[in-house]
Amino acid sequence: MKMKTKYKRILNTLTNFALKEAYKRVERLGDRLAEIESVIDWEAFLSPDCG
Repeated sequence: MKMKTKYKRILNTLTNFALKEAYKRVERLGDRLAEIESVIDWEAFLSPDCG
């Protein structure tokens, strides 16, 4: 039973590491939607019955 617990702990550590690395890559890309927010009239995409 101890081996399963140790295995789970190692797997969680590897998973956390992989997720942190993936997040770093995404973070470096920046928020492009925020950059174009001022350029696009988002209201134009709403259907007439929305508001």
